[in-house]
Amino acid sequence: MLRRKFPYHEEALALFDVLWMEATCLPDVDAPTDDADARLVLAATQGGADLFVTGDQRVLAWGAQGEMRMLSPREAWDVLVTP
Repeated sequence: MLRRKFPYHEEALALFDVLWMEATCLPDVDAPTDDADARLVLAATQGGADLFVTGDQRVLAWGAQGEMRMLSPREAWDVLVTP
């Protein structure tokens, strides 16, 4: 999907590949059963994630969850790439 969205940004694609290789798979959480986004955020929080990157405005509006920051893709790029 990222290669489709960013076909002309080789630097970004290379960074995505590195980050994906460093990613940790987390176990699913049981609840809440009625909101997949909330389940993903809870799993990331329980897994000790520093950042949760999403373009979903509803999820971004939840703000930080404990120590985990909620960031848009643009904000994440600035945090991860911009010195």
